[in-house]
Amino acid sequence: MTRASIEEAAALLPAAERERIVRAHAQEFPGVWRTLVDDLGDEHEAEEVVFIGAVVAALEEVRSVNPSVLDLIEENEGIAEDPVGALAMALVATDLWSIAEATAADEPLAKIADDVLDDDVYEILCKAAIEAEAARLWSPRHERRLARLVERLSAHLPIAGRANASAVLADGCAGCERNGEVRKRLAAMLLADSLALLQQGQILTAVAA
Repeated sequence: MTRASIEEAAALLPAAERERIVRAHAQEFPGVWRTLVDDLGDEHEAEEVVFIGAVVAALEEVRSVNPSVLDLIEENEGIAEDPVGALAMALVATDLWSIAEATAADEPLAKIADDVLDDDVYEILCKAAIEAEAARLWSPRHERRLARLVERLSAHLPIAGRANASAVLADGCAGCERNGEVRKRLAAMLLADSLALLQQGQILTAVAA
């Protein structure tokens, strides 16, 4: 991805779509939007940041699956036995869930951490809490979004030199297309991954400080 390719992609979008993207961001994440405007000191510049960020995210989504993830699925029998889990690894969690949504999911988990000491119990309660939070946050927009992400990944299959991984991912995609419960499980796994990325970022920030 280069500056030229980003500018070329941005030029393909009409002004009305640019306005829709910025307006949707401001409505969906008002706190993030206000902070961005305050930090930059210029609403027009904030609009530009949001719009370019959306273009970059769209370009990244059409890329093929991470080769390292493909290697894991190809070579690890444990991963290959769970097509939905493999699919969760292959998708980018933050393409479905925003950082704001991951932050919301972090709050009930923090309460569990304060109350539970047993690791096995903690893991069970965390899984249930993430599933409940994913169900609470779920919307028709998320449903459409997940369907699009799975469809895009499926379009890359089969992947040359990765016959086993391709078959596993194809099974996962087919299961999502057929079964709403499978989609819910995948959504919860992706929310957990988004939360892990959020917590990792918090740890790195603390270390840097």
